Amino acid sequence: MNLKARAGNVGFWASLISFLYLLLLSFNICVVGGDLGLLIELIAQVLVFMGIINNPTTKNRYYSDD
Repeated sequence: MNLKARAGNVGFWASLISFLYLLLLSFNICVVGGDLGLLIELIAQVLVFMGIINNPTTKNRYYSDD
């Protein structure tokens, strides 16, 4: 695993920040409430999923496989 390649990847950071936001929500710490909070939660879940399937150490860019 190339940690330097992952740390320089924007997708990794978006996924990590989204995961931390969802972690706060799991402990009932509401950062944003109401309908806007639900929208942000949905976007955070998608970003975490995309970060899980992202592999910046492959030859192909973004979400393509080698």
